[in-house]
Amino acid sequence: AIQHICKAAEKAKIKLSLTTQTKMNLPFITTDASSPKHINMKLGHAQFESL
Repeated sequence: AIQHICKAAEKAKIKLSLTTQTKMNLPFITTDASSPKHINMKLGHAQFESL
């Protein structure tokens, strides 16, 4: 899961060098007893830098 997040972060960084906002969508990144978990978020420059 961490490797997928790192790859998505690198792609987001590249996209943010060209635009002001990008989306990060990682379905089924992990699961718990109740359900699978997803990452689906919009990122701007400030949000990305705060991560």
